[in-house]
Amino acid sequence: MSEQCEFCKRGFESKRIRKVVRGDPHIFCSETCYVMWRYQSPLPDWEKMYDKYTISVAADVDELIQEQIEGEGRGST
Repeated sequence: MSEQCEFCKRGFESKRIRKVVRGDPHIFCSETCYVMWRYQSPLPDWEKMYDKYTISVAADVDELIQEQIEGEGRGST
């Protein structure tokens, strides 16, 4: 059995989607990959997509906690 999705070639993190197409078993990481494989879609450029739709957030947890504590001291009655 394959240890990676037949469409995107990524390894499995959790569950696998098993499909039988014309008597041949196939395995995918998601229903989306199955549909894209079934309709012969080109493999997306994941890095380009992630760069466009995600942002990096770096939070100073200590600073956020201090702001929360100070905010509680100023609470309204």
